[in-house]
Parts: sequence; C-alpha cells; structure tokens
Amino acid sequence: MRISYHTLVKHSVCLGLTLGLVACSHSAAIQNHEEMPDYLTRAAEEIGAPGLSVLAIRDGETVLQATRGHRKANVDSPLELSDRFHLGSNTKAMTALLVARLVDVGVVRWDETLKELLPSVEMHPNYTSVTVQDLLRHEGGLPGYLARSKRTLWNALWDAYADDVVATRAMLTRALLMEEPSAGRGTYLYSNSGYVILASALESRTGKRWESLIEEQIFQPLGMTGCGFGSPAQSAAGLPREPWGHRKRVDGSLKPMKPGPIADNPPAIAPAGGVHCDMVSWQRFTEVFLGPIETISIVKPETMRALLTPSEGGRYSGGWRRVYREWGDGLVLYHAGTNKRFYSVAWLAPEKGSMVLAAVNLYYDGIEGKVDALVGSLIRRFIQDHYALLN
Repeated sequence: MRISYHTLVKHSVCLGLTLGLVACSHSAAIQNHEEMPDYLTRAAEEIGAPGLSVLAIRDGETVLQATRGHRKANVDSPLELSDRFHLGSNTKAMTALLVARLVDVGVVRWDETLKELLPSVEMHPNYTSVTVQDLLRHEGGLPGYLARSKRTLWNALWDAYADDVVATRAMLTRALLMEEPSAGRGTYLYSNSGYVILASALESRTGKRWESLIEEQIFQPLGMTGCGFGSPAQSAAGLPREPWGHRKRVDGSLKPMKPGPIADNPPAIAPAGGVHCDMVSWQRFTEVFLGPIETISIVKPETMRALLTPSEGGRYSGGWRRVYREWGDGLVLYHAGTNKRFYSVAWLAPEKGSMVLAAVNLYYDGIEGKVDALVGSLIRRFIQDHYALLN
C-alpha cells in the first residue's frame, strides 16, 4: 500500500541558532573560539585526530562551539565551524524519528509486524511477529555486524554499490528474513540490519527512498541545511572543502580515505549509519529530544513518549541508549557512531536541557575512550552542577 504524501503532517521548528558562537549568561560560557583553553588543543593531540569539532549546550543555551585541527592530515586545510562530519550510527535516531513522524499520520504502527509490513516477502516463521518497536529497540533477532556475521552478504552490498539503493535494500531484507534469527524476539542484539529492513519496508509502503523521506520529514522541518548522505567530502581535487575520514595504520601514521566508494560503508545501510551533518544541524536534530516531551512540536507527545520507551528491562529505544547520571539530573540519552573513518558521540540530558556533541575525522580501535574523556571534561566544565563542600 502506498500513502499519498499530501496527507503527511508538515511541522516546522524554529530553533533560532546560528553557525557562529552564541553568547549566554552561564558563567563558563566561551564566546570566541580563539579564547578556548589549551585543553581542547591537548585533547585533539591526545586523540590523534586531524580534526575535532565540539558543541555544548546548557539549559538550552549554546555555551561552546569550537573546532581544532584540519580537514585532511598533513594538508593546510583548517576546519571551520560549518564543516560536516559523518555521524555513523547516530543516524539511527533520525530513522527512528522518521518512523515516529509516519506513525503520527497512520503510515505505520508501532505494533505492526514484519508480516504486515512486508506481506509479499517470504520469511522465517520466527520473524513474522517481530514489530516495528522490536526493530527500533534491536530486539527483533536480526544479526549483528554484517561485515563479520554475514560476510558473503556484506560483499554483495559492495558489489551492488552503484545499483539502485532501494532494490539493494529489498534484496538484503529478503536474504536476512529467510534465515533463522540470530536471537529470540525480545532479546537485545545491536543490529544495523533491523534499521535497514525497517527503512526498506517504509520505501515499499510509501514509494519513496529512505533518503527522500529523511530529507522531507526530518532535515527540512528541523532546518538541518548542513546534512547529507555518505562521505562529507565529495571530491579529491584541490584543497578539501569538507573533512576527509582517516584510518590509523599499524605504524601509527594516518591514511586519508579518498572520496569515493572507500570513504563510507555501502549506501544500502545508510538508514543505520549513513548521514553526515555540520554541528549546528546535528544540534537542531538532537534538541528535539531535550526538555519536556509536551513541548516537542515535530511529533505528538504520546508518539515521542512511545518512541523513547524501552521494553521492560531494556536500555535502548528510539535510536538512543538510556543511562542515568547525576550530572544529568536523571535519565541521559547517549549514542556513538562510526563508519570506521569518522567517530562521533552525543550525550543528552533532557532534564537539564543540556548536551555535548563531539566529532572527529578519524577512527581506530580505542578512540572511543579518548573521545569520551574529552566529553567528560566538557560535561564537568559546562554542564555538571558543582556543589559547595560541607564541613
């Protein structure tokens, strides 16, 4: 069934933000990136990334936006505040919010099963009762990382790199659903495949590519003008105009990943991890999840509540991991993402209207801890409340 898109609700969100630094009343605010303390420079050196971009918000006010380094290693190409970084699995929250938008207008239901979503697809009996919510929570039984668990199928996605992406996603969906699930329904198993299958089902139902749906339903309403798909850098000619991703060689040197097929994962899995954004556009997205649910305008409050509600005992919902932290006054939403060329991380404290975003144009095993150390220092400096010690 195809749904006519003139029926979709059109929301607009005015966030009143600029690409520059925004002054605020918080005492720790930095109003000029030239005044940044040395610890950001030291952090970039410790991480080893050619470039680093960070953004922090406290109580709804931007208290920090800064960059360090370059778009490409060993090239005179300073980062700018408007540069775009690949967000990897931070894309999942965007696909999840897209689903919520379509729930609001009756295109899909939270409890709709794979059998209902894909009635013409032959599937293993254990998949027939898996729901939309199961897929969003990584509880549908789909396999984990395809590059390791399904190498032949992963190679097939690369072979189909230049083919129609909708057809490739449909091929992946059919192949995965024919096989026995990797886990029982309701068991948490982090899986890119579940988000791709969900996107493929939406493509089948609406007649639109996932990329078009994201642009129409997420990017445009939220004013995310600095976002796109795949590698941020589209050309290898001349000085880079956007950051290049990098890998670290065994000898410690950095390999810039030339724009083209090797600069990202196969485009078919973009719904699980294929968006790039500048920091302010990413901020405009993540701000949807800050503050009271009743104040959110892009989806109905009850829809957002359902999106962010995990299964009983679960800690993942709506494209976010859920943890509790004192500095966040309770529930904190967290996610990281990488395409093995970039690395990004978001920490959101809805109760405080606060968050920290960080992105680098490098990936290597162990970079997660070093970026988290930087984020922790930003949380302590800009977001965490500091209490006077009692005698």
